[in-house]
Amino acid sequence: MWKLYVFYEGVQGPVGGKLASDAEWEAHIEALKNWGTLKPDSVTARVALAQAYCSWGYKARGGSYADKVSKEGWRLLGTRLQLASDALKEAAGLKAKCPHWYFVLLEIARTQGWDKAQVRAVLDNAVAFEPAYYHSYREYANFLLPKWSGDDGEAEAFAEETWKRVGGKEGAFLYFEIATVLNCSCGEYGRHLDGMSWPRIKQGYAAVEELYGISNRKLNRFAYLAVLAGDRPAAEDAFKRIGDNWDPVTWRTEENFQRFKILAKRPGTASAQPASAAN
Repeated sequence: MWKLYVFYEGVQGPVGGKLASDAEWEAHIEALKNWGTLKPDSVTARVALAQAYCSWGYKARGGSYADKVSKEGWRLLGTRLQLASDALKEAAGLKAKCPHWYFVLLEIARTQGWDKAQVRAVLDNAVAFEPAYYHSYREYANFLLPKWSGDDGEAEAFAEETWKRVGGKEGAFLYFEIATVLNCSCGEYGRHLDGMSWPRIKQGYAAVEELYGISNRKLNRFAYLAVLAGDRPAAEDAFKRIGDNWDPVTWRTEENFQRFKILAKRPGTASAQPASAAN
């Protein structure tokens, strides 16, 4: 994972995140604004502010399905996404550039339901600027899911396209990263590896370890995918390496982690899904 991405994760909201009060969020936003005032040439300050506005907007929306979101939640989301867009526009006028600028724009585009051609243009520009910033590929793949703006099979086709275009170990690595977006422990949208190649996903994870070293989060994600694929040896080996170091982002709850750990011992269990809410 890019340190730059982790940095933006760290400054996107106050301590407590979505559990923090609006007063704490307002103070955090003000601190980021002050940073931009003190450092008028800092692209990072503006991108951080844009990311924070997005996160604050999602806090107002909540994690419910669309038909359960209140009118006020939608209003605040729209207002804060516009403030995020304004911060990105200001950043675009600076000499220094940042790959995460494109990531935040892709996030806004997904949430606002932009035209597919527009969003693909943003991705192409992101890749042209910094092809190694794989987080942009992940966000674009998310946009292509049917729960957002894509059609069935479109995100999987993008994974295939990326694998062929980039090629080699980097292409396999990107294929794995996209697979972890399309197949996550998020309720009905877990897709059971439909339309994806499990051998290619395994190749991609091997590339992750070879190119970038072992990451607990990615190992947890690989374990989850191995269970979906019904690959008992790969799943058991992954869980053995994980031990008790389960990743909350991957599994949502320890209950899900323990259930899949048991399922890993049974071949052909790819139909199992954890019960958890999502968007």
